[in-house]
Amino acid sequence: MEQALDGSRVALDSHYIIHWSDFRCGAYRVPDKRLKQAAHEGVERLLELQMMDRLTVGISERFRTDKIHDSHANRKARHLDALEALLAKGVELLPTTFRFDVGWGAFATDEDRACEKKLLRILFPSGITPPLEGHWLNEINDVDHLRDALRARYGVFLTEDKAILKHAEAIVNLGIRISAISGFLDEFAIAPIEGTRRGHPIDASDDRARFKAGES
Repeated sequence: MEQALDGSRVALDSHYIIHWSDFRCGAYRVPDKRLKQAAHEGVERLLELQMMDRLTVGISERFRTDKIHDSHANRKARHLDALEALLAKGVELLPTTFRFDVGWGAFATDEDRACEKKLLRILFPSGITPPLEGHWLNEINDVDHLRDALRARYGVFLTEDKAILKHAEAIVNLGIRISAISGFLDEFAIAPIEGTRRGHPIDASDDRARFKAGES
């Protein structure tokens, strides 16, 4: 798949949504605070860049299909609410493909399957062991997020996944650059902004109150 890399179109890996959601409503353990806060601040900075028309931010629809199968009802509701909040802020929802094990989405084209095979060979050179459940299902879903960004012609995929970052040089040949959110934002040389962001107030108080009240 050949395409010009567009650094202004960035897709988020799913864990950024989860951390952004958890931090904004206080749903985390103290040892995880720094991780959650860093992700929250990174996503907020992306939203500001998008509001300034300097970026387009996207999220694979696979996130929603993953969360629909989350057995923890309160966590599922919190993360799905976060997805809707991000979409309301202008984040794009990138189409995903149908899988019999997780459902949802359009049927994959030959191009989709060819791209997926290339990604699997890069990320899992020793192969994936069936059945696709537990660890392996999570790995396949991660591939879906990346493949969906490629299909949507996004130029950058942001992730903290070490396995994906390790293979960044090989993946860029497929038509997308891999970066952690902090490194990507450093390219814009934007200092952290405290309090209310222009057009995107940090509305954590209501979510935090709901979490403490036992709704999370």
